[in-house]
Amino acid sequence: MPSFGFRDLKGKGATDMWRSGVPIEQIQLLCGHADKATTEKYIKARWTETAEPNKVAML
Repeated sequence: MPSFGFRDLKGKGATDMWRSGVPIEQIQLLCGHADKATTEKYIKARWTETAEPNKVAML
């Protein structure tokens, strides 16, 4: 099993919050990042799914 540390847990939490619709500025504050770019790196480093088209029917 690969090693797992605090940063992995922090990144997983940040990604889960972002995917749930939490504003990135709020995630940044919770993670204690001075720069929003750092929060974006945490999220992008763990984003493994590919983009899918929107399947909502337009009326």
